[in-house]
Amino acid sequence: MYPGVYDWYVDRINAIPNYSFKCGLEMLGMIRHCVAYDDMLTSDEVNSIITQCNTMHVKLLEGDFNNGWYEQ
Repeated sequence: MYPGVYDWYVDRINAIPNYSFKCGLEMLGMIRHCVAYDDMLTSDEVNSIITQCNTMHVKLLEGDFNNGWYEQ
């Protein structure tokens, strides 16, 4: 709908692995909340961003598991 808005959210999602696990989860929650109320996005864009957030959430969980939290 508005150029650049969708890409801005996608860039935020793609930057999440650069942060800690806890911070990444908080950022995903913030993105989901903001997207739900952003009138500058189409419903297809909102659905796509939520799907990408869910995928990133799984990647964060897998990364945390693979980094050895279970060995402590």
